[in-house]
Amino acid sequence: MARTLAGARRQRPDEREHRAGALSIRAACVGRGFGHNALVVATAFTLGPTIASGILALGTWPWLFAVNLPFGLIALAIGFKTLPPTPRAVHAFDFIGAALAAGCLGLFIIGIGSAAHKAPIGLVCAEIAAALLSAGS
Repeated sequence: MARTLAGARRQRPDEREHRAGALSIRAACVGRGFGHNALVVATAFTLGPTIASGILALGTWPWLFAVNLPFGLIALAIGFKTLPPTPRAVHAFDFIGAALAAGCLGLFIIGIGSAAHKAPIGLVCAEIAAALLSAGS
């Protein structure tokens, strides 16, 4: 997980950080980390629908969201207490890139939806072409 976060921050962590162990983990622990992650995902995947149906049997649908608030707050508190501080990015947020990425995804989904609803082929091609154009920019 630490390697993934280091890669998200920049392509390759510094050798100094690797030697210092700031963002690296032992190779022997990687498998254990993946196993713990898979256990949490599998447990949530299997227990989620059962718990949700129990909540819906007792209350209305907004309770499905309200029941997650305490867990989210506990997770934030644990994260703030245990996660190491990381330096902030020195570059500004790329608003143009974010808008192009959102446009690409949105136009692609609209294009697929149009094709599924048997829209004119010209419209579908225009939406997909616009999505590809914004992806290439």
